[in-house]
Amino acid sequence: MEISTRRLKLLAILGYFLTGITGGVIIYGSEKMIVATKTPILIFMVWSGLVLVIVSLIGIYGVIKINFGYTVLSSFALVVVSITLINHLMYAIIKDRSEVESDRKVLKLWNRHMLMGRAMHKIQDRLDCCGIYGFQDYILNDKQVPVSCVSEELVSYIYKQLGCKEASLREYLFSRNFIIFSEFTSLLLNMITAVAGFKLCSRIDRGI
Repeated sequence: MEISTRRLKLLAILGYFLTGITGGVIIYGSEKMIVATKTPILIFMVWSGLVLVIVSLIGIYGVIKINFGYTVLSSFALVVVSITLINHLMYAIIKDRSEVESDRKVLKLWNRHMLMGRAMHKIQDRLDCCGIYGFQDYILNDKQVPVSCVSEELVSYIYKQLGCKEASLREYLFSRNFIIFSEFTSLLLNMITAVAGFKLCSRIDRGI
């Protein structure tokens, strides 16, 4: 049974709306993670989320105004974004380098810290960790354990026990899983919305 034009419009509007919401969630989540794990993947996700928000606004406008050009443009843009997301998903799943990337980041910050003194404070505050393997790293390098390593919890330990290498890996894995889930959700919404948009364009073109 063929869907009526009115229901098709409502489905397209709902699809674009949910796509925009998904884009906003992707931007919010990615920006929060960038504070601790600034990687090309997360930067890509921020831009992807921004594109989804813009495309959804164009799509909603096109459907409400029965504008063929805007509706085609937004539907085609969703297909392009979906293809990009598929490629990115395959890369994220097949070529996962979580441990390598997190180790590289922490070691780079630690080496800078040994030279300049304050490079790791931000990540130690953000990830609630200390040193590479623990606060003992400072003692072994004849350095004073910084304030950012002091535990704020009411426990028997004075300093944070978790090393930033392990904390960074946890954060990186969480980021990766968030990205995969977000991209799968966005991909599904994009395909449904694009199909509804193209069907609506066909009816607009025929004057139905």
